[in-house]
Amino acid sequence: MRVAKLISEDKDTKKIVEEHGLYAEVLGLSETPSGLHARLKFGDDHREVVRVQTIKILQESDWEKLIKDPYKRRMTQ
Repeated sequence: MRVAKLISEDKDTKKIVEEHGLYAEVLGLSETPSGLHARLKFGDDHREVVRVQTIKILQESDWEKLIKDPYKRRMTQ
C-alpha cells in the first residue's frame, strides 16, 4: 500500500484537504492527455483523481513519524 500526502497549495487541493484530510492511499496512476494523474482513496472512502505534481508519496520510514503507537505502526506493515 502506498500512502500519499497532498502538498499543493492551490484552491482545489485545499478544498480536498479540508473535506477529506491530508493523507490518502494511492490506488494507481493513469496517463491522460493532460498529464499523469493519481487515483487516491481517503480515509472516509472518498475517491479523487489529482495530478501527481500535487502529491508526495511517503515511504514506510515516513509512516513511523506519523504513527506514534508501535502497535498501530506494526499493523500497517
